[in-house]
Amino acid sequence: MTELITQCPTCNKSIPFLISDKSLGNPFTCKCGNKLADFAGSQWSTWKYTFQITDECVKDWIERGDTKWGINDRLLFNPNSAEISTFYRKCSFTSRVHQHKTSELTSEIQLTKDLYEENKQCFKSIDKYIRNNLLCKHHNCIRVLQELRKLEEGEFQPICPYAYAYIFWRQTILNAQHFYITSKKEQQFPASKSGTRNFVTQLIEETLVDLRDRLSTQINLKVSDTPGLLSQVLNRYTTEFCLNYFYQWLSIAKENAAAIRVPSWTVVNKMMEHSQPIIVFKHRYEIENKQEVEIAMSYGLNQRVFEKDLVG
Repeated sequence: MTELITQCPTCNKSIPFLISDKSLGNPFTCKCGNKLADFAGSQWSTWKYTFQITDECVKDWIERGDTKWGINDRLLFNPNSAEISTFYRKCSFTSRVHQHKTSELTSEIQLTKDLYEENKQCFKSIDKYIRNNLLCKHHNCIRVLQELRKLEEGEFQPICPYAYAYIFWRQTILNAQHFYITSKKEQQFPASKSGTRNFVTQLIEETLVDLRDRLSTQINLKVSDTPGLLSQVLNRYTTEFCLNYFYQWLSIAKENAAAIRVPSWTVVNKMMEHSQPIIVFKHRYEIENKQEVEIAMSYGLNQRVFEKDLVG
């Protein structure tokens, strides 16, 4: 059996083999135009081998794809984390979206500002949930580490693993310059600037922009005219990612806090990869004033088990 090539021999761009059109254009054709297969040969009409599909998800995809969704249905997902099984998973919940009626079409600049503010409020809600529900007993620990407080002897205090997880979770997801604070002003979010900062959650800005652009190709209106649907998608994805990402930091907090060290960006990127939610949004192409968005999720390795014995 011939091994799959991992990059185009003409432009050297990698081929990730995702459920996506990011790398390949037409079948077996790179975006640069290079043909990755010779279609003139007879092997395309006469297969040498008979293959039996054993994966139940793939079989279900082929056999029931046309009957499970209508012609007006669309599936929105991140190809870097999607699983075929999620497409057929029973919806976790259904959200009803109400579109705002406006007399004038929303400009792209205004949309960017609105999305930034929504993303900021979404992150603040997640941040508040983590501090008040999961870390309610560690508020002082967080302040001690943020303010780099020292003991009377002049030594820094031992690092609480929960404070460690929270502070470095927050710093990396916001792409803050440093983890400690010297004034209340440093806890504030910078204002949105057109073209430079689209979202507060900088760590996943590229993913959120990609979801926004994908949605724009799946509806009969511009995304700037469908703020309800767009906000629903981006806020849900942000929420699931941020919670998964916090638990990733929690899983390494005890060992790293004791060793007084932070992981390399290679490790952080791997944590980020593992935190991408496996989520599929099912919506309709034709946008109406009210519509339902079905959301199917799979938690995979992100079980979010809160360990209560990291200290001591």
